[in-house]
Amino acid sequence: MRGGSLQVRVFAGVDPVTGRDRYLSESVKGTDHAARRQADKVIARLQSEVEGERSARSSVTLGYTLDRVTHKVVLAAHEAC
Repeated sequence: MRGGSLQVRVFAGVDPVTGRDRYLSESVKGTDHAARRQADKVIARLQSEVEGERSARSSVTLGYTLDRVTHKVVLAAHEAC
C-alpha cells in the first residue's frame, strides 16, 4: 500500500534474455474494501495474462537486442579474418 493506493504485483517468470525476474504490476486507487476487491480482480487478470502468455516475454528493448546481435556479427567477422 502506498499513499492512498494499492500496488498489485504478479510474478511473470524469468526473462529469457536477461535472466531477471519479471513482474506485471498495476496500481489501484484507494485503500478501502472496494479498492481491495478491485485489486483482487486486477490480480486475477494479471495472473490470467501470465498463464495465457499474453504478457511480453522479455522487457529487453529492440535497441538492446540489435546491439547484441550486431556485436556478435562484428566479433564473428573479426574472428573470420
